[in-house]
Amino acid sequence: MALPGRDKPKVEVRQMKKSMLSVIMPAYKEEARIAKTLEDYVIHFSKEYHQDFEMIVILDGCIDRTMEIVNEYSIKFPQIKSKTFEQRLGKGGAIREGLKIANGDIILLVDADGATAPKELDKLIVELSDNDGAIGSRWLPESNILRKQSLARRAASRGFNLLVRILFGLPFADTQCGAKALKKR
Repeated sequence: MALPGRDKPKVEVRQMKKSMLSVIMPAYKEEARIAKTLEDYVIHFSKEYHQDFEMIVILDGCIDRTMEIVNEYSIKFPQIKSKTFEQRLGKGGAIREGLKIANGDIILLVDADGATAPKELDKLIVELSDNDGAIGSRWLPESNILRKQSLARRAASRGFNLLVRILFGLPFADTQCGAKALKKR
């Protein structure tokens, strides 16, 4: 005769550890916009990640007050870190340098102008459950564009995107969108 509960296999319940998040933000001549972006992102990600996130601002040859503003915010918010480069690296070089120092399991790449609202970045993070990376898009029907680009800028962006997709055989709708998420591994 079996005793109640003794023949059932024990099921170990483990809680998944929340991944650490690194937000990499290249910055060049962003003194007019970066303060609001930093504050919005820190407040948003603090709610979900508490202290398990970092914002890494790569100061890419800044010649304005961007570095001063970032330094002020890093005192106010310890999650904000920065690395300064006197010579311009370009956006790709700045991202590469940010990736070298990122500690998170999840990496977000964002633009310093705050073009992508933090809550929209959450959608990219959710996509990482089944994918290694996710790219935001301004060109999908469900995209919510807060600040429209000029017609010339949109035409140039779409043309370059088409060229990149054709040359490299990429299926992505908007390779140029600054909002991207990826798993560090």
